[in-house]
Amino acid sequence: MLEARGDIELYALGFGLDLSHYYSNNLALDLPEVLENGVFKNILQLLSRH
Repeated sequence: MLEARGDIELYALGFGLDLSHYYSNNLALDLPEVLENGVFKNILQLLSRH
C-alpha cells in the first residue's frame, strides 16, 4: 500500500527469505558465515535502483 502511493520508496532485504511477493524492490540473500564483497555489491545494487 505504501509503495502504491508513490511518495515513499521501500526496499526489502531478506536474509534467507524471498520478499518479492511483498516488495517490488527486494533482494533475498543466503548469508554464509563469512560475508564476501559480492554480498555488499548486491545490497548496493538494490539501493541504487530507480
